[in-house]
Amino acid sequence: MKVHVAVSVTHLDTSIKFYELLGFSESKRYQHQTLNGEWALLEKEGFLLELFCMRQADKPTQKQSMTNPGLHHIGIQVQSIDTTLRKVNQETEIQQGTAVKRYAFITDPDNTLIELYEVMQ
Repeated sequence: MKVHVAVSVTHLDTSIKFYELLGFSESKRYQHQTLNGEWALLEKEGFLLELFCMRQADKPTQKQSMTNPGLHHIGIQVQSIDTTLRKVNQETEIQQGTAVKRYAFITDPDNTLIELYEVMQ
């Protein structure tokens, strides 16, 4: 079974470049004339991330929070959190984990919350 996550973005090319820094590769891009938008499908080690960019996108109505229902964040395994943070040019606190070795939260260009994590060896 394959699973994918779809994320709405305001600038498709900017978002693709960001996710490429996290190890994703663009595999497909297409237009949707009826909805006046553009999509891109990105892949990383079997995980599919679909980015939607609508010409007249709405702004988020609420900030992501553990107390709000719905998707909270996207978790992405990386070899090195330190190296990844330098690539995306973000500073954040790195935490020691219990289920994972270390983890840190960053945001994509549209403030989607992303958890970077390293697995225990």
